[in-house]
Amino acid sequence: MYGRDIDAWIKDPTGGLSPVEVIYAVAMPEVDGAIEPIPIAGLVDKNGVKAMEVIQDRVDRVLNRVDKWLALRHKSNASKRIAIVMYNYPPGEENIGRASYLDTLKSVEVLLRRLREEGYGVKAITAEAIKEFFVKNPNSGRWSAGTDYVLVDQTTYMDLFNRLRPELRDKVIKQWGEPPLAI
Repeated sequence: MYGRDIDAWIKDPTGGLSPVEVIYAVAMPEVDGAIEPIPIAGLVDKNGVKAMEVIQDRVDRVLNRVDKWLALRHKSNASKRIAIVMYNYPPGEENIGRASYLDTLKSVEVLLRRLREEGYGVKAITAEAIKEFFVKNPNSGRWSAGTDYVLVDQTTYMDLFNRLRPELRDKVIKQWGEPPLAI
């Protein structure tokens, strides 16, 4: 955050970066394959002079991530967890996995088969089955309780949900409704 004062960043109600910062610090690095950008420094005012200062808890967070990435080298593939993110833009289940000139669902089929061959604990399923899963289990408009893709238990979910700032919780509830009593 070369142009952002740390105190202003912390107090920012959006909790994020400016549009320009998003472009050069998030979007452009993602195009180059960088993921999970974490700001580790920003400006501070020291007697009228702006200086870069490390945000220690963010540096600790990056170091923790690096430790976990390094630990993956020593885990068996079968014990690793895999996430594949599927987009549906423009919104709508009929657009799941769409990408210009790419057969995304077939690519995921091939990827899952290869992961299975490499010893990962994944099911090798067809592109048609992937599409059918998303059509039968839409993730839009309502809570989808009782499906086999809920990844956290209710206690964990509610703990995370209750840590959100009140205005963010309100936005989630407005979009999705109240959290279900049982997941």
